[in-house]
Amino acid sequence: MDSLIRIENGLSADWMQFLHYMSNEEIRWRFPDGSDVKRWQDGGVWHVQASFPFRRVLVHRAMRRPLCVWRMLDGERVSEAIRMARELFELTARQAAQFSFIRFLPAGAEDGMDVYGCVLIRAGWAPEKCVVIG
Repeated sequence: MDSLIRIENGLSADWMQFLHYMSNEEIRWRFPDGSDVKRWQDGGVWHVQASFPFRRVLVHRAMRRPLCVWRMLDGERVSEAIRMARELFELTARQAAQFSFIRFLPAGAEDGMDVYGCVLIRAGWAPEKCVVIG
């Protein structure tokens, strides 16, 4: 692209990433499932504005270890979110995931149960609507 200008790129309180970029060429980026994407042209300038679930591996400063935060979509099963977050964690961090943290346990789940090779732990610090894998 000849020129790409970031208008905004941030993270909301409910762990949805949002961005708005503009360019003199059409921006054809792909976004994850569940994204809300708007593309338009205004006065010869192309815009893309999107909001999508945060799903990344971060390094937790206090714990000094990588953790994958996976923001779930409405209707997404916790077990499926754990499976996908575990795959992302192991691919990115290059180590085996051991634990899955969640603020509220889903119906039928118990603290300490195994979900796709991760020990499920209820953790009040975990962001709402997210599973955290590490």
